[in-house]
Amino acid sequence: MCFSSAHLFFGLTVPTLELVLAARIASTRMQEQRVLEMMAKRRACGALRVALPARATICDLPLEVLELIKQELAQLIWEEEQDRFVWEMWHEPGEPRCRCALCHRHKNGERWIDIRPLDFEHISECRVCDYMFSSLGGGTALLEENEQSVKALLRRFGLELIVAVPISASDSPRTAPDSSCAVALPTRASTSPTEISHDSFDYTHHLVSLSPSIFQLPPDAHLRFERLLRAFPLAMCIAEATLFYGITVPVSQLVIAARSWPQRLLVERTIDVLLERRKRDELTVDGDSAQRQWSSALCRVPAEIWDLVKVHVAEGLRDDEADSFVHGIHSAGEWVCRCTTCLRTPDRDRAPRTTRYTLEHLVECEECGEGICELGGTTQVLEDNEMLIKRMLYDFNLDLPATIPISANSVPTRLDLSALCAVAVPNAPGAISEAVHGENDYENDLVELPPRCFVLPKGIDGRFEAFLRACPMSVESVTDRKAKAGHSLPGKGRRVVRRKKAAGLAKWHLWSSCLDCE
Repeated sequence: MCFSSAHLFFGLTVPTLELVLAARIASTRMQEQRVLEMMAKRRACGALRVALPARATICDLPLEVLELIKQELAQLIWEEEQDRFVWEMWHEPGEPRCRCALCHRHKNGERWIDIRPLDFEHISECRVCDYMFSSLGGGTALLEENEQSVKALLRRFGLELIVAVPISASDSPRTAPDSSCAVALPTRASTSPTEISHDSFDYTHHLVSLSPSIFQLPPDAHLRFERLLRAFPLAMCIAEATLFYGITVPVSQLVIAARSWPQRLLVERTIDVLLERRKRDELTVDGDSAQRQWSSALCRVPAEIWDLVKVHVAEGLRDDEADSFVHGIHSAGEWVCRCTTCLRTPDRDRAPRTTRYTLEHLVECEECGEGICELGGTTQVLEDNEMLIKRMLYDFNLDLPATIPISANSVPTRLDLSALCAVAVPNAPGAISEAVHGENDYENDLVELPPRCFVLPKGIDGRFEAFLRACPMSVESVTDRKAKAGHSLPGKGRRVVRRKKAAGLAKWHLWSSCLDCE
């Protein structure tokens, strides 16, 4: 039989996994909330007492602190249940067993060695976890198993679950981990599915008459959804816009250059001192005749050779730092990578180096990719090296506008090794707005841009050229569109461009970013 159904509703769609999780912790969440509310009411009327006297008790806490305690407890309950859910799903009997850095844990009584909670995003990122989720029936089976508890939760807010079928744009919506389900006001009209026999090559219909009263919403319609969203851990939606003149370079290359910069600067300054002393005939070497003879040979080395020494030393330091960087990512987890490139003795410095570590290896080695995830992804790597990057850019009178990777993907993944970051002229103007999740309102921040912001200092392009000469790296562009004058014809839709650009070609950019609610 082929089935078709249509639903008209006033509501919203929420992630299936989060709705099920909310239903599973609803009783604990409501009990904790009632206890705190009862304490607040008793304190307000002077009836709250504590068993043991102390200098400071809960009676002395401001109401704002009690509200923060309520939110922190809700967040803790949410994370513990989320961790338990993902763990139980992975720990189901059957193969394959996931060996990724986040899932590879050992349970010791009631405590896990890794205390960081497993999140739902990891199910989509981990190939084996995604397979396990699909093999257990995906979102459909999960919603059916918890349908009664989900409906009981929604009834508390005067809402209902339209249908226990996930909604997703993927090829397999019934098993997709990122599916959603519809939460709506209770319906006042009955509908029935339309069905037809397979291979009948015919049509069948079902027509329902809709009364105009169906479209009349109750006065508290929006309030019901707000109460549902506020009852569970709040998150901040943060939007940021930055106007800057500069270039965009790969995060990985910039991090490697910044980590090797202090040693490289020391070597270059030492060579510059040698050349300056030789120019003033002050370059001498104390010691015996052999050492003085070596000093004479050192004085005869052409300046061009010293420039080549600088280049080779810079390349060597950069290669060593890339080697160390990839090795650190590989060693982030408690698992062992068995690829031929990573297989080395614990004493890395004395290990035979048949193959060097390279940044490209992070793409080829799945275990090293999981190491990036263990370290917090590209964003965390950029944040950890922020001070080193800014110190290096300061020497060229440049700056790092933000520690957010730029990606051509609409939703950048945590393992995006091709992500870029901006290198710009210092003091780029920007604005940040944030709003509490579920407020159904707008927040704005307006920044006035004086005309002097667009007056670039002389020789500004020379700064970028000097930086790229000192730290060779690919300068790339990831743009959604190119802004044109008001009289220009509009473009044909959104177009993502990623191309190589000539070295030192900086441009004006308007960069907007939004932090997804967790």
